[in-house]
Amino acid sequence: MSLFNRIARAGVKKVAPSIVTYTIVISCCCDAGCLNLGFAALGQIIKTRLRPQARTFTPLLRTLCAEKRTRDAMNIVLRRMPELCCTPDVFSYNTLLVGLCAEKKCEEAVELIHMMAEDGGGCRPDVVS
Repeated sequence: MSLFNRIARAGVKKVAPSIVTYTIVISCCCDAGCLNLGFAALGQIIKTRLRPQARTFTPLLRTLCAEKRTRDAMNIVLRRMPELCCTPDVFSYNTLLVGLCAEKKCEEAVELIHMMAEDGGGCRPDVVS
């Protein structure tokens, strides 16, 4: 985090953080149990007008699901990601499916798989799904 902060402060003068850098920071924050810092990094992505990728959201979704907050994770995948012009990928949906099943919300998981299968040209379920 210290290195990232130095890079971010240097900004355009030297080397500005890329979306990959931010994704790594988000993942580290989530792995360290600091979900709020992960969301702060996402806010910085939006503020700097970088375009988040679906994988940028995966650690946030994984942590939300681990904290039994699948409703929040669903909101991100179905609403927030599209608002940011970021199409959820199969990892996004599979993370939700794992979270829903862990909370014994199997009917919602099946609905999500049907939604994926019916989504024309979007994200089809894979073997993991």
